[in-house]
Amino acid sequence: MRNSFQLLFTVLTIFIVCVLVSEAWKGQLPNGQCSLSLPVGPNGKCVSKDCDSSCQHKYKGRGSCHGHDFNVCICFVCRLPRS
Repeated sequence: MRNSFQLLFTVLTIFIVCVLVSEAWKGQLPNGQCSLSLPVGPNGKCVSKDCDSSCQHKYKGRGSCHGHDFNVCICFVCRLPRS
């Protein structure tokens, strides 16, 4: 009886930890957004290599330059489910 209680307690604890971790990952992005705006260089222009590198470093996503005159760095961080 004691062993089954310990096993049940262990499984329940692991389940709760997994739920808490998954909720923490969801909370990393504001409002469930898939894209975030990143700061550009001091000259106000987005450099494609720097944008992508910064996005990969901060969020493990892909970055690209957008906007009028490509002055905004957008980081795409959503992942498509694998089929």
